[in-house]
Amino acid sequence: MGPFDPPTRRSTSVVVLKRRNNELRIVVSLSTTNETTCLVVEAGRLSCASGQSAFSDEATALSQLTRQGFSEVLRGCALLGFASTAGTRYSHVGRVIRVSDESDGGGAAGTSEDASGGVLVATQSVTKLRMPGGHAVQLVTAAEWVLASDWAAEEPEFWKVMRQVDVAGNHYYCETLDMTRPFPSSKRPEDADVEWVWNHWLTKPFRRIDRGFCCPQLLQGAAECSEHIDASGERYTIATLSRRSRRHPGTRYNARGLNKYAGPGNEIEVELVVWKAAVGVSVPTAGNEANDRKESSSSKTIRWCRHFWRRGTVPIWWGVQIQPLNKGLHAEVYVRDRKTYVGSTTYFVGLLRRVAEERGQELAELLASEDASAAVTCINLLHCNPKKAAELMLSSHFQEGVRHVKDRLGQLAAGSAGAGPGAPASPASAASTSSSLLRLMNFDWHGTMASLTEEKGVEAFWHFIEQPIKAVDFAAGSMVASEDDQPDNARDVTPWGKHWKMIWDRRQRSILRYNCADSLDRTNAASCFAALPVLQQALASLGIELDMLHQASSRHTLPPGWEVRDHDGRPLYIDHNTKKTQWEHPRGPAPQGPVPDWKLFSYSLANVQTRLNPTVIHEYVAMFRRHGDVHSELYTGSPAMHSHILGIVKGEDLRTYGSASSSVGKLLNVKVGI
Repeated sequence: MGPFDPPTRRSTSVVVLKRRNNELRIVVSLSTTNETTCLVVEAGRLSCASGQSAFSDEATALSQLTRQGFSEVLRGCALLGFASTAGTRYSHVGRVIRVSDESDGGGAAGTSEDASGGVLVATQSVTKLRMPGGHAVQLVTAAEWVLASDWAAEEPEFWKVMRQVDVAGNHYYCETLDMTRPFPSSKRPEDADVEWVWNHWLTKPFRRIDRGFCCPQLLQGAAECSEHIDASGERYTIATLSRRSRRHPGTRYNARGLNKYAGPGNEIEVELVVWKAAVGVSVPTAGNEANDRKESSSSKTIRWCRHFWRRGTVPIWWGVQIQPLNKGLHAEVYVRDRKTYVGSTTYFVGLLRRVAEERGQELAELLASEDASAAVTCINLLHCNPKKAAELMLSSHFQEGVRHVKDRLGQLAAGSAGAGPGAPASPASAASTSSSLLRLMNFDWHGTMASLTEEKGVEAFWHFIEQPIKAVDFAAGSMVASEDDQPDNARDVTPWGKHWKMIWDRRQRSILRYNCADSLDRTNAASCFAALPVLQQALASLGIELDMLHQASSRHTLPPGWEVRDHDGRPLYIDHNTKKTQWEHPRGPAPQGPVPDWKLFSYSLANVQTRLNPTVIHEYVAMFRRHGDVHSELYTGSPAMHSHILGIVKGEDLRTYGSASSSVGKLLNVKVGI
C-alpha cells in the first residue's frame, strides 16, 4: 500500500444461493458502494428481486434469503456475467461457439420453463498492481459457472462449451478505472471501449435491468508491475499492461488478417506506465483560462509517464489453408484475390481515432491537421527475402494496402475540408495532408538476426527504430490530490470518491503498430526493445537515472560476476564470467557534461548490459516474457517459442526458455461480434 492509496473499504463479495425449485439468487456487495444488491435467476431470465432488491449489508440479505429456503452454493470476488439458452441464437463450429450479434444473452425474449440460465463468478483473484490513485487491477485466477438447473436436455452443447471457456490466468479487471483505454482514461469503467471487453455479451442482461455496475469489465491479456527504489530512496513503479481485441478472436491459423468487423487477428494494445509519488511537491494546475496558471497547495502528487503501442497480424484479407505435406501438415498462406483491402481503411481510421483521443482532438481535426508527421507508423517485421515467398507476398500486399488506405484517407479528408476550424482551405491540400498520417517501414526481423547475429541485429533494430520512437514520444503528467467535492474538468479521475486533478505535461503524438504473421514472438520482442529507450527517457523525466554511470554511487558498483582488486595501487577489474581482466571500469569511463536525451540510442549492446540498472532490466524483461507467454497461450495453446532473445539486454542466455513446441491452438474462444 502506497502513501496515496484510498481508505480501506470492504472487498467485493458475490454469493450465489439456490432453492430446490432451481431458482438462483445472486447477492452482490461491491467495494465501490455501501449497498448490497440481490438479483434473481428464474426460467432462464435475469431480473431484480421483487420487493426488496437492495440491502444495507450482505449479512442481512443472506439472513432473509435463508429464511426463504435458499442455501449458499458459491462465494466469489466478482460477478463476470450471465448466459441463458432462452432467446440466445448461436451456432457451433467444431468446439467454438459463435453467438449472434443480436442476442442479448439474457433471455429477454422467448423464455420458457425449459430455459436454462447460469452466472459466471470469479471465485479467486489476485491484485497484480495498483495504478496511480490506488486502483486495484485484479487477475482472475479461478472462475466457475453456477446453473439454475441441470443442462437443458434440448441444447446440452451450449453449457458444455460455456463451461469450458477458461478466463483464469489470462483475464483481468479493475472496478474503479477504465482499463480499455490508455492511462489515464477520463471515462467511467462502465463507459468502456467494448472492443476490449471480453464479457461484454455476458453482461448485456445486467445492463438491460440497469445493473451493469454489478459486473467489472473483463480484459484478456496480462497486467504486470515491478517496484523499485531510486538513488534518493524513493519508490517508483513500472507497469506493463496488454489487452487483446475481441474484434477477431480465435486461435492460430483460424484468426489471421481482417474479418468482417475490420478486426485483425491477434490484435493487442500494450502500454508502459511508470510513476512516482512526490510528497510535498507543488504542481501547476490549469485554471479557468488556458493561460491562467496557479500553484496547487496540495502536498500529494503522483508524477507519471505512459507510452502505448499496437501489435497484430497484417491488416488485410488473408489467411492459411492447412495442406498435407510429406506425411505431415503445412500451413499455406493465401491472400484474397478480390476485395483484398476491404476493412483496412476502417481499421486504420479506428486507430487514427485512438490517436486523436490521445491528442485531445476529434478525428476530423486529425485528418485535417497540417502536422506532416505520421500519426500511425506500421513496423513490418515480415521477411522481405524472395526465398520466403509467403511472407514476401504478405509484405507486398501490405505495402499496397497502405497505399490504398492513404488514398481513402485523402478522400475522407477532402470530403471534410473546410468543415471545421483549422481545416485545409481546399480538398487537394486536405488529401495531401492526410496521406502523411500513415507510414509503413520494413524491418526483416528474422533475416536481420540471421545475417548479423542476434546481438548485432538488436543494435540494428535500435538504429532503425530511433526516429519513429522519438516521433511518437510518450505522455506525461501529474495527479494532484484535490479536496474539491466535484471534479473541475473532464479529465479528472475519481477513485473511490477521492478526486484527483489530472495535469497533462505532454501527450503521445502518434502510435507504432508492430506487424507480422501471428503477432507472437517478433512483435513482442520488437516492442520490448523499442520501449526500452522510452523507459529510460521516461524515468529520467521523473528524476530517476537508469544508467548507473550517471548515478552518484555508480562508480562503487560492478556488474554481476565482476570483482575489483588492487594491483600496485591501480584498480584491476576481473570478469569471472569470461575469466578476463582489464584496467578500465566495466561500466566504461565516467561521462562528462550533461546527460543527453534518448541516450540509449547511442549505446552499444554491451553498454546496455553493463550500465543499466540490472534489477530494473531483469524485471522489465520478465514482464515482457510473461506477456509473450500469455498471448501465445491464448493464440497457439503453448508458451512463446523464441523469448530467449529478450535476455540479450541482460547479457543472459535464455535459449532454453519457451522451447515448447507450438500447436494449432487448443483453447476455446467465444466469438462475439460488436
